[in-house]
Amino acid sequence: MFSEPNQEVEAAVIVGIDFGTTYSGYAFMFTSDPTSIYTAMGEEREPTCVLLNPDKTFNAFGKKALINYAELEPEEHQSHYFFNHFKKKLYESKKLTRETSLQDHTGKEMKAMDVYSIVFEYFHRRAMEHVGQVKCYQTSQGFSSKHILWMLSIPAIWTDSARQFMRETATNAGMKNVRLVLEPEAGALYAIDKPLNVREDMSNERFAVGHKYILADLGGGTIDICSHEILDSRKLCELYRATGDYAGGSRVNHEFEKFLVRLFGAPALDEFRTKFTHSYQDFIQTVETKKCMFSCSTDKTTLPLDYDFVTLVEKDNEEAIDEMVKGSRYKDLVQYKITGRRLILNHSVVKEFFDSSVDIIIEKLKEILSACPQDNITSLLLVGGYSESPYVRERIQQNFPQLTTVIVENGRLAVMKGAVMMGLKPRNVIQRRARFTYGFSTYALFVEGKHPEQFKKNFDGRTWCKGVFDKLIERGELLQHQQEFSKKFYKCIQTKSKQLESHLSLWGSPKPNPRYCYLEDDQCERVGVINVPSPPGGWPDEINHTGKLVVGETEFTMKLFIEETGQEYEANVDFL
Repeated sequence: MFSEPNQEVEAAVIVGIDFGTTYSGYAFMFTSDPTSIYTAMGEEREPTCVLLNPDKTFNAFGKKALINYAELEPEEHQSHYFFNHFKKKLYESKKLTRETSLQDHTGKEMKAMDVYSIVFEYFHRRAMEHVGQVKCYQTSQGFSSKHILWMLSIPAIWTDSARQFMRETATNAGMKNVRLVLEPEAGALYAIDKPLNVREDMSNERFAVGHKYILADLGGGTIDICSHEILDSRKLCELYRATGDYAGGSRVNHEFEKFLVRLFGAPALDEFRTKFTHSYQDFIQTVETKKCMFSCSTDKTTLPLDYDFVTLVEKDNEEAIDEMVKGSRYKDLVQYKITGRRLILNHSVVKEFFDSSVDIIIEKLKEILSACPQDNITSLLLVGGYSESPYVRERIQQNFPQLTTVIVENGRLAVMKGAVMMGLKPRNVIQRRARFTYGFSTYALFVEGKHPEQFKKNFDGRTWCKGVFDKLIERGELLQHQQEFSKKFYKCIQTKSKQLESHLSLWGSPKPNPRYCYLEDDQCERVGVINVPSPPGGWPDEINHTGKLVVGETEFTMKLFIEETGQEYEANVDFL
């Protein structure tokens, strides 16, 4: 809900950044040539990890960060800062602030905003260098960040505070012109703008106007799912509010590590991770490879164990690994072969690693279909790195045989390239559904037997009920860009308050019809406040004012008009 810029930027270059939980990357295009999208040099996407020096300055990002960290001596791990998979902190944090901290690989803390700003500075610098190389521009010849429109993709399920966090950290990193784009929407725009390979007939046609589909962006951290109808001029109308969860591919890795802990205990794995970093990284890469190969027909999965890990396990337990496996609950499902130090897992064991996330994906898809029974949704588009898993695809197709599963070419790059393409689109390209119910907190004359006694308040000879939720937008309601929702209010000013600032509070709730802002069952949260200073001479006894909520591309703006003074104020909404 942090106010987004109202002025459209005429940019020479559009850069899209897909800052993922597991992998990140960027792509760009010159607005003079919208047919060509350039991706990052070398690896199109890199692991989302950053290594900082002991003085908290940048050392390396991505694969180079992994290599540099692995080559450090163990005691140097305590002085350097290594952050991996840190994006999920923005999803998991119940109360995100500018002071929220991250823990690095060894438990050292650093402000999250500082870490993110350093990473965005890296992307800013690298993208600028790449653009300059392609266009033969040099910054000394007048090319700078102000010529770039930065499109940052974010999960649709993120809170308003997380969205503001991303915008602020990008701005702190020198990105002047920033637009936020929802990840599944970027993936959808990329997909419907190009010919699609459909599973049944392998046709290469674009979806026609009127077609309705679901797009599932299955990433490493989050899954984001949206459903659209294609309108004239290739605009989109959301059929059901975007939904999702923390149920991406990294959850499989997490389940696998939990399995190792159940078999061999946590100390050996922790020591292996910290003391033999390079070997641990190779081991995780092996897990990634096996994950990409697993399918419903895979009978057994073989994982070679590193010599150092085996040594640590047997040292901690004073028992051979094969004996530990035989004495575990997996004795009939897992085998250990001393030759080659191979762990052989039965299909049902690996299936459990996947199902904790795949079951959530299937549940979310069913939620959309059951909420849109009359919409005749016929297609399911899969994008994101996790969608390339054969097992994930097979499970989805088994559960939704009525849908045509569309395999999007270069699906792992769909969000990154779609973010670039969205930079050419007007802000009103998508009509969205509200994720929450929004309303103002107001006073109403107290009615005995109707209003809660705990909200009763007496002043100026009358009895009022405070914190009544006056609804503006209902969860799931279709919203248009720049659409305004307004309410008129009458306010009686107490004598002692005439010189004080007046305020109007905006509240949100996941419930469709909350009644009171302060009632726990209504799950309301204050999401914005407009504070208005008193005019010279103080407020009159009564105030008539109008509160407005203006729909932005991914955020809102609040306004307040005071009839007595003729002035309009815009909210300084701050979620952090």
